[in-house]
Amino acid sequence: MFPYNLQETYRITPNAEAAEFIQAEVQTYFGYEQKSKREKYADVWISKTEGLNVKTDNLLSQQNKGRLCTAEVNQWLRDPNNNLKFLFIEYKNEDGLLTLVSTKEVYIEEVCYEISNQGRGLLQPKRTSEGKVIFRNRLDRDEWIEEFKDKYCDFVDKQIARFEKFKSDWC
Repeated sequence: MFPYNLQETYRITPNAEAAEFIQAEVQTYFGYEQKSKREKYADVWISKTEGLNVKTDNLLSQQNKGRLCTAEVNQWLRDPNNNLKFLFIEYKNEDGLLTLVSTKEVYIEEVCYEISNQGRGLLQPKRTSEGKVIFRNRLDRDEWIEEFKDKYCDFVDKQIARFEKFKSDWC
């Protein structure tokens, strides 16, 4: 049984974007209308203080929606009333036969992550050598914020060093 009225199988057109289809099914469950292609932090706003972000992995192609969210989510999460959850969905798309394999819903504090180089930083889930997302016991919010600060300082230090090298090599 899958959450949010998701079915085990769907028939979609072979060239349809399965990940977007799955996300739209979750949004339909909540009666949610997406306001832009790039929603801030969440794919579905369950309430003003709770977001749900749908993350999909196509097990046949190893394509996944890699990023969790932008690093600025830390500012929003400083309010203890705000919560962000992720719904990780593994699926197979065999020429338009879309089969959901598994789902796991977790809070952001339960996902091991790193900060990658894009804009002001993107939170990326850490993965095993087999490509599976690494989960952990949920940190309390203060622990998560402190962990984020440490990771973000490391990220910024690496960015500064990178740009200092560009400056010394090119200027």
